[in-house]
Amino acid sequence: MKRDIEIEDRESQMSQEDGSRALLREVLDEIIPPSDDGSFPGAGELGVGERIEAALAERPEVGRIIQRGLASIGDLAERRNPSGFGGLSRSERIAVLREAEAAEPAVFGALVMQAYFGYYTDGRITDRLGVRNPPQPDGYDLEFGDPGLLDPVRARPKLWRDAPGCEEREG
Repeated sequence: MKRDIEIEDRESQMSQEDGSRALLREVLDEIIPPSDDGSFPGAGELGVGERIEAALAERPEVGRIIQRGLASIGDLAERRNPSGFGGLSRSERIAVLREAEAAEPAVFGALVMQAYFGYYTDGRITDRLGVRNPPQPDGYDLEFGDPGLLDPVRARPKLWRDAPGCEEREG
């Protein structure tokens, strides 16, 4: 009897995880949708959700924020359509995301930031964009410029105030 309950609990948890992953994939495809010409996949289609889950496993506090945001999006979607976010039209999905953003901008912002980071650091996207390597850890090669172009900036008066206890720096 106890074993049956444990199996049911595990199956229920797996079903919830699958539903959460599907919702994340669908939401990501709205945050960064596929291009009209098909040359760029949407973030969900690209698999950014799996990258987000892996990154958030290392940062559980951010993971909880993202999960809260997804739960809110799921609830808002189910109020419009019992089949959830996937059952909504594109315009309804966008409306749900806007409502979620208005209700909890910091939570939604964290989700968007994770989506952008996962998408624009993916090698398949950087290759299509013509970027030779991701911005970190190697950085981009910069052409040597004319340092004299900074002279007008250097000639400006000090626009900042020093933090207490810090010595004034020389420009």
